[in-house]
Amino acid sequence: GGSEGTIAKLSRSLSDYFDIHIATFFSEQDYTTTYTYNGTLHPLNETKEQGGLRKIRRRVNHVNRIVDDFNIIAKISFLQNADLINALTARKNIATIVGIRTSVSILLASYKSRLLYKYIFRRCDNVVVQNRENMDLINSVYGTDRKDKISIIPNAFDCNEIIECSSEPIEIARDLNDV
Repeated sequence: GGSEGTIAKLSRSLSDYFDIHIATFFSEQDYTTTYTYNGTLHPLNETKEQGGLRKIRRRVNHVNRIVDDFNIIAKISFLQNADLINALTARKNIATIVGIRTSVSILLASYKSRLLYKYIFRRCDNVVVQNRENMDLINSVYGTDRKDKISIIPNAFDCNEIIECSSEPIEIARDLNDV
């Protein structure tokens, strides 16, 4: 999906400066065949049948092991479940960053989501959103005291990748029946 692609791009951009570790809750095969990333992948290899509080505990333990074993200085999460695990594993000496890669209005549509993100936002050091609209919405729901913890970073793109893809031939439908 879009978040996984963003994580892969982020890993390629930061790998010259940092030792990158990607924690995924699913299988290594699913990630490595779909995304080109730099760094070390730490798959948990969950099955869809595993759920509930045990799943959360397994994920927390997975992330805590990576943090302890590799001297992690910052954690960035994307998507609601990963954001929760990131918040649950927050520590004072490690930057905890939540990346909101979707419309905030969707995340805050239900009482449960608003309550969950209130907890997540309190535990994290920074929230990264794509645009000012999302920043303003977070501030309106959680108060203006969050402004110092919200950063706007638009979607990343790779100019070289765009140029390379633009040189590929495109078939154009000559007739409306071909569309």
